[in-house]
Amino acid sequence: MIICVVVWFVWRMVAVVIKENKEKKQKSDKDEK
Repeated sequence: MIICVVVWFVWRMVAVVIKENKEKKQKSDKDEK
């Protein structure tokens, strides 16, 4: 049960990091254009 909670927490952190990276990349592309 604890393992499930840890996996869920890590997945949430990874999802947030990926989302932020995508937004930063899009902003960079817009600035370049």
